[in-house]
Amino acid sequence: MGRKIKSSIRISSSKRSKERWIQSAIKEPGSLREWLARHDKEIERETGMKPFNKDGTINEKLLEYLERHPEVLKKISKTRWRLIWHKVHLADTLKDLRD
Repeated sequence: MGRKIKSSIRISSSKRSKERWIQSAIKEPGSLREWLARHDKEIERETGMKPFNKDGTINEKLLEYLERHPEVLKKISKTRWRLIWHKVHLADTLKDLRD
């Protein structure tokens, strides 16, 4: 008797990870919102825009501005500006996918 060969088709792990890239990209849900709330006065002073709209959602124009101007993040966040920039970039990417 030889070995039994499985006939089921398997999906490679790389294909599964490509399908679920959003789940792995969002490490700490809500952390960008918390950071914006913590630094709202500094953000408004540097950019002239409020971080949140009247309905409580994050201001999309502010996200686009912060993504294009990382020097503002450097002023506000000092050493962790790159981490915040990546979160802003991901939020902007997800916004584009939603639309």
